[in-house]
Amino acid sequence: MLTACSTLDTVDSWVYKIPKVQLGEVTVVTEAGSNRNTAIEIEILLVQDIELLKKISELPARKWFEAREDIRKNYPGGFQSFGWELSPRQEVRLRKTELSGKRAYAVVIFANYLASGEHRARIDNFKDGVIVRLRENEFVVTQR
Repeated sequence: MLTACSTLDTVDSWVYKIPKVQLGEVTVVTEAGSNRNTAIEIEILLVQDIELLKKISELPARKWFEAREDIRKNYPGGFQSFGWELSPRQEVRLRKTELSGKRAYAVVIFANYLASGEHRARIDNFKDGVIVRLRENEFVVTQR
């Protein structure tokens, strides 16, 4: 019983060292002609493993989408994600309550463009919310 208690204490202290996300509503808008006028896959991650954060901070979006199932296996519980495939002129919103208050080291968005590039951004510093505009060959992040 004592071993179980000390294990729980260790887990609690580890979990509560992960900061709480303070992020407002996230709106993702695909503009006309985005991604060469084809659907685009996006994924927003709440990253809860610091080693995983280091790894994905160097990955372009295309590599993330190719490797995410392996990463999920190698880092169980390392992240939570929200994903969509959006056509041009579509919009999705994540309410503040869906992200804010959850524990994560970072909130990262990936967009799987046909064009080459990083197509990755951290959005956890936007306490008032963020608008992500998916354009023809890249996306732009702005504060609400």
